[in-house]
Amino acid sequence: MLHRVEYFVDMDKYYFPILFHGYFTAVICVTSIVASDAMFVIFVQHACGLFIITSSRIEQAIREVCLTADANLPIMKDNAYQNMIQCVRDHRAAIRFTNLMEMVYSKHFLFHSGLNMIAMSVTSVGAVVKLGDLNVALRYASFTICLLSVLYLESWPGQQLSDYTNKIFSYITGGRWYQSSLRVRRIINIMLLRSYVPIKITAGKLYTLNLANFSAVARTSFSYFTVLCSMQ
Repeated sequence: MLHRVEYFVDMDKYYFPILFHGYFTAVICVTSIVASDAMFVIFVQHACGLFIITSSRIEQAIREVCLTADANLPIMKDNAYQNMIQCVRDHRAAIRFTNLMEMVYSKHFLFHSGLNMIAMSVTSVGAVVKLGDLNVALRYASFTICLLSVLYLESWPGQQLSDYTNKIFSYITGGRWYQSSLRVRRIINIMLLRSYVPIKITAGKLYTLNLANFSAVARTSFSYFTVLCSMQ
């Protein structure tokens, strides 16, 4: 049997149907989790691409601003100003996409990551309790490692998204924006203020998916594990 389940029927008589049901449900559960996380990774990569494109356009626009910093040009003929306006639109579009992604995945990660951490705690305790039976202890430990790996794979895209969104601020401050016209500097100031607000993916606004929080969870789990081992 794949796992111990009580079906309240004769296990010997219905062995093959029960075996098929166990493997089938396991495949369905694993496939749904992998598909959901894969879509999340794809969405994050798309969002990172949007921020990369926006950063590149900002860098190019600031370079053009320095070359054509003429305050007497009409707004419609000021190409540098129009390019910065387009950069603002691109930035807003990227932020809207990440906000939509946060809205869609926030409750999902609250449920999934919450169950993940609870299961990690239970399996860690089970591994310590069953240290006398090495075979069972290894099963619990391997399951704990798998859950920790899933949490890492969910935290890494969140960290990547945060890193790419911070590049907007770096590209703006790294250029010679101070040589631009007053109207362009006003737009740049607005983008700088918006860049101060961190863009992140959370689990129900309670847990932020990034490597710092993953490290904290891993350290805490390992600390509890060592304490339980010392009490055995």
